[in-house]
Amino acid sequence: MHPAEQALIDRDPALPGLALLLDDHALSAALAAQLPGLKTARVTYLRYKPQTHCLATLQLDYDDGGRHTLWAKALPAASHDWQWQSERLTKRARRGGISLALPASYLILASPEHDRRLKTALPPDAAILRYKPERRLVARLDEQLLRYTTASDYSATRHAIQIGAACGGAPLTACDDTQHLLQTAWLPGDTLSTPTSAELRQTGALLATLHRAPVPADLPPRGDENTALAQTLATIQTISPAHSARVRALIQRTADGLARTYSVPCHNHGDLSPDQTLREADGNLRLIDWDNTCLAAPESDLGTYLGKTHARTAIPVQALAAALLHDYNAPCDRAALYHYTAAALIRLLPEGFRQRRRDWPQHLERLLTSAEHLERIDNLNPPPLRSGGGIGAPHEKGECLFHGNPGWGCEKSRSDESHELHPANDPAYMQAALRAALAQPALILRDLTVLRHKAGRRALIAYTIENTDGVPQTILGKQRAKGVDKHGYRIQRALWQQGFDLPGVAVPETLAILPDARLWLQRQVAGEPATHQLTPDSPPALWLHIGAALASLHRANIASKRRWTIADELTLLHDRLEKAAALRPPLAARIRTLLPALDALGATLTDRPTCGIHRDCYPDQILISPLPCRAKPAAGEGWRGGAKNHEVPITLTWLDLDLYAHGDPALDCGNFLAHMTEHALRYYHDATALAAQEEALARQWLADSPLPTDAPTLAAWTTLALARHIYLSTQFPDREHTTAPLLALCEQRLGAC
Repeated sequence: MHPAEQALIDRDPALPGLALLLDDHALSAALAAQLPGLKTARVTYLRYKPQTHCLATLQLDYDDGGRHTLWAKALPAASHDWQWQSERLTKRARRGGISLALPASYLILASPEHDRRLKTALPPDAAILRYKPERRLVARLDEQLLRYTTASDYSATRHAIQIGAACGGAPLTACDDTQHLLQTAWLPGDTLSTPTSAELRQTGALLATLHRAPVPADLPPRGDENTALAQTLATIQTISPAHSARVRALIQRTADGLARTYSVPCHNHGDLSPDQTLREADGNLRLIDWDNTCLAAPESDLGTYLGKTHARTAIPVQALAAALLHDYNAPCDRAALYHYTAAALIRLLPEGFRQRRRDWPQHLERLLTSAEHLERIDNLNPPPLRSGGGIGAPHEKGECLFHGNPGWGCEKSRSDESHELHPANDPAYMQAALRAALAQPALILRDLTVLRHKAGRRALIAYTIENTDGVPQTILGKQRAKGVDKHGYRIQRALWQQGFDLPGVAVPETLAILPDARLWLQRQVAGEPATHQLTPDSPPALWLHIGAALASLHRANIASKRRWTIADELTLLHDRLEKAAALRPPLAARIRTLLPALDALGATLTDRPTCGIHRDCYPDQILISPLPCRAKPAAGEGWRGGAKNHEVPITLTWLDLDLYAHGDPALDCGNFLAHMTEHALRYYHDATALAAQEEALARQWLADSPLPTDAPTLAAWTTLALARHIYLSTQFPDREHTTAPLLALCEQRLGAC
């Protein structure tokens, strides 16, 4: 459980069941006694109203491989609603399905057929695809899609499906006015996850056709944007009060911006995202799921798609927009587009919490920052969109589109840090430099965004460029304040050129060094950090594959003059733990007592064989990317488990090799394992929550390591890294609760040595 969720529970004692719905482990334990054979219970969606109720969708997995979907509702203690609903479920239990009540937590649980607002009568062979209790359920039965709605939504949904069918959506094949059931044909194909540039362009062309088409009769208008934003603010005030002020200010700027824009309303899809786009066998795309089709400004549709795609992929909005609008041959106002995109991102702020993302506070922060950035862009009055050409038309002589408007897209451009970043944050300079470095004289710099900046140390800057083919791409610049990091560039370039001996392992392609800008360039790699997969239910096979990828990095063994010894590690550890002791006086004596024991442990690690090591190896330093979709992975690809390949083809990309040196490879693996343990403590309050995943990674790395290493050596390096995490826990507010548990864990491990 995340600390933010514990705080939420503490703020709402009226709902005792909330603690179970926010803790899958506790929920599984509570249900195991009533559901024989239950393996795990996991909340996949919830809707929370403080002091009133929390409604959730549950996925139950059983030891025999069976899977059931339930709804659950936490109700106020001793409320009349609790008495009535629990008694009602008891009576309905005679009809079959699951029906449970947990009186101690005032929690009721039941199968979808007992949903009081849906008349769900699922056929036995139907597979549930989406379920929001008391709102809608979607299931597949053979070649048909079944939609169960509430009585109040039934007519509007049927009308929307009929409109969508005329636009290429699935036709309505049957309906049941009694059950409020709508049946449509199942459309073959794959929904998109991370759309390519070509798919973005094709989506833009489809939207242009839709927006230019005659408006269907009785097309409902889109709901009021300000109302939706106000509801979002209310939710944020509940789940993350610390963000309330920023969200309130952002909503005001966005609402004011929308009030200044006007576009002729047109036919909108209404809820477009990559997974509402179907790739058919011939590669063509089709828009599906027209339940929310409406009359609205075209920028509303475009902004919704951009916001949802950015939330899913983390690709900069400007780069997405450049591709989406490339073949969008319809009018589009840039200011309106950015305001609607910001509005879409605001509406998505609570979705990580609702969908039970483990990293939802970080996800919320990222989306909020992106929306704030868009509003700053608009305030700088950027050049207008060109119809059918993407963001910003090239001037006749191809000069930089940022000319006369320095800093557009650069978060720090008007801050005191601007000079420190210069000239890497100067669009005019960087366009010329990129043209020369990449040998692309027609290159246009479309956007410049400072992704990270540690004052006086380093920065990461994204440059969105477009060449004559009109396809945008993002180049990352890694800047160092004291001068370009030639060592990191050389190591990464050597790894790129040499490659790895394990298929599906890579590093980003290096492109050029720009000494005057104190940075070097590499291609951006799509994917998500392995940290996002750090959950107790993530497949150990993935971590086997990562263990093998780490060993492959060690076997690459790029030559380096830098060395990192156990003496260096202990010197660093002494410095960090002394600082931790000063910051945590009640624990100071215990922290300092660790030092001699750590020195003794380090003495067992002298004279170890060395090879090239990452030296800053942890889950954020490896990206997981899907390979191009195909039926089965090629030989050597996929989640590796021993000698076998698994079903999901992926590429693992190593990042940030700035500290690469020759040292004991067990340091890398031990550091990676220590980060996993710290993650388990931070988010699950249990150091063993990821034990299966840690064991899988360690086992594979030990089997594949190019140098002889045993389990005790790996355990020693892991203990040293865990001790360093004691210091790290004092540097971040969200880690403060891990200091004492980490200290106790290190004491335990050192005592066992």
